[in-house]
Amino acid sequence: ALGEGSVLTGSLHATAASKVEVEGESVSLTSKTNTAVHLDGSDLVVAAQKTVISTDTNWYGLQAKNGSTATIDAGIIEVASKFSGVYADTGSEVILGNEDTTLVKVDVVGNGEDANYGVTGLAARQPNSSVTVNGSNLKVEVSDSEHQYVYGLLAQGMTTTGTPATFVNVNSDNAEINSSAVGVMASGDGEVNLNSKSSIAVDAPVAIEVRNGAKVNVNTGKDAKADVVLNGNVDFHQAYAGKDGLVTAEVTLNLNTANSVWNGNALASWKEGLNPTAEIFEGAKLNLTLANGAQWN
Repeated sequence: ALGEGSVLTGSLHATAASKVEVEGESVSLTSKTNTAVHLDGSDLVVAAQKTVISTDTNWYGLQAKNGSTATIDAGIIEVASKFSGVYADTGSEVILGNEDTTLVKVDVVGNGEDANYGVTGLAARQPNSSVTVNGSNLKVEVSDSEHQYVYGLLAQGMTTTGTPATFVNVNSDNAEINSSAVGVMASGDGEVNLNSKSSIAVDAPVAIEVRNGAKVNVNTGKDAKADVVLNGNVDFHQAYAGKDGLVTAEVTLNLNTANSVWNGNALASWKEGLNPTAEIFEGAKLNLTLANGAQWN
């Protein structure tokens, strides 16, 4: 542990059921050659006024896997990568921010590589994995001019049990998600909950994409009074043939303020080469509430 007023720089790789605690005024976990923070069956707690996690490579900013936990408590949290900002995998949990956090900022600019895996801002993958964001403001900027697999928020459960088990939860007062392809994506029992209290903005060609057994909930929390602005389509997508491709997915949008608007369409799509029948999309469900002057254009 580092005392108050100290500055820590460098990358961090923890394995074998270890626990790492970092405390300081400013914490910078960076790498120019690899993942900046790699947790494999280990736990990390960071307490600082400002925490920067970044890599200059096609690796992760923060990767937690195999039952790891990461809790980043800081007034300002900044994450940057060319591949994936924060990635919780194989039963791991990442918590970014607390009630005193003013900003969680995630910038991921891909360079066309790793197209099969996708470029992601905040991602949870496989059952019992989750990413949670708390505090005042979340801002996610994700782009890659070379391919379409770009996701601001991603919950990819990799199962089709019908019970959500992989989560991305946004509890910040304000959330802004910008992507060159897909703003929010959930598949395979993955669930994304965008429940910011004041404002929610998603801007992408596809604002929301859902696949087999997934859910996305926007402004459905206890208060549900946020100004919601969605620029982009809501896409129910078939990615696989057969039973695994059934789009039993659900999107709930609660737009109930005069400043709330959705500019886009609801549509069904499928991977090139597939020839879906109507039954593929029978389980697709869009729950849309428009009230108090909210608009759908």
